[in-house]
Amino acid sequence: MDDRCEKLKAVGLPVYFTTWIGHDSDLIAKQIQDQYTRRGIRLAKIKISKNYDQDIEKISAISKNIPHDVLLSVDANQTLSFPEALHWMSSLSKIGVVWLEEPFAPDNVRLFADLCREKKRHGWTCEVVTGENCPNHYTAAALIESGIDRFQADPCRMLGLVDCIQVSSICRIAGCSLTPHAGGSSLDEQSPHIQLFNLARVATDTRSEVTLTENVGFCSQFFGVPTVVSTGFAKTPLSPGLLVGLAPDVRARVKSYKDGTTWLEL
Repeated sequence: MDDRCEKLKAVGLPVYFTTWIGHDSDLIAKQIQDQYTRRGIRLAKIKISKNYDQDIEKISAISKNIPHDVLLSVDANQTLSFPEALHWMSSLSKIGVVWLEEPFAPDNVRLFADLCREKKRHGWTCEVVTGENCPNHYTAAALIESGIDRFQADPCRMLGLVDCIQVSSICRIAGCSLTPHAGGSSLDEQSPHIQLFNLARVATDTRSEVTLTENVGFCSQFFGVPTVVSTGFAKTPLSPGLLVGLAPDVRARVKSYKDGTTWLEL
């Protein structure tokens, strides 16, 4: 374990980047190119909707305008029916997309189990992923046991780090990857602590594609210990715990919800 910790301090934690549903293919391709050039990130996630034809065309357009070694995944944000999810899984497997995230609500364990069964039956390569909105570790365990490929633990849901520690052990037993969710204010700073514990004390498979953590980075500048990403890896957090504080100058400006600076003004 000591050797593993020293390696984590030296190398860091591999991350992926998420784009937004309201942006067109040109803007998303530019964002992915920027992340690739500036921060070395080689996996990006694209939001999809119920409009299959429009979104599959969008994915194709993005793929043509990003570096050839950048991989893509997609996030449905709980919008798909079961037949739609099957159609997406088939198509995404053919074009090499890494995963389909949240096709259904996270408490719909039955549908996830059915989708995982169909994935195995058809030999689809696209992974089934969920966990961001999981309400508790009981549901997490049921989802992992249903056969999902990745669980996206969120530091502000369930019971925070306490439940995430349990979930990391369940993932290890079931052979499910733990890929912590981030993307909101302070989540980029909190989620690496989940993955750090997982890789230092639980997981033994430390390949980058298995041990990813989500990172968007648009709010990191406002925090006292911002997560720094280079060459596709977030610097391993060395400060204790999940408590994240705003930078002193930001804290002085943000007073309350009634007065002071708002997030939009920052």
